[in-house]
Amino acid sequence: MSCKKLVLRILGIAFGIVLCIFCMLWTLMWLFSMPVTETVLSETVSPNGKYVAVTSSRDAGATTTRSYSLSILECVGNKRISVGNAFHSDAGFSVTWMEDQKLFVIIHDSSKRILLQNEKVGDIVIEYMHGDK
Repeated sequence: MSCKKLVLRILGIAFGIVLCIFCMLWTLMWLFSMPVTETVLSETVSPNGKYVAVTSSRDAGATTTRSYSLSILECVGNKRISVGNAFHSDAGFSVTWMEDQKLFVIIHDSSKRILLQNEKVGDIVIEYMHGDK
């Protein structure tokens, strides 16, 4: 085999390897850039209007479970300042303000994973109850 044919063959193999690597990287980038959808489900204002309990759902695609979260925000003028995350679960739930600083959460499916369950966030006391449907 001549030197010229050998160089062309090596360049062809190198080009094929580079093309394969590029295709694999592009596929990985596409797979890991699936959109995450975060949707606010409800905003429940405390009786004194000082706090808002925000419930939301998060969906990161077909390979993950939809999850739900509860955040407490403090209303300061026209702004809402995060007090903290109170609850995060794979189960749906509902919230009701019992008093100015007391929130009641009903978890709809106790068989689902609970990732975070704080009994107090800032000045807000949170009570939980499982109410399977």
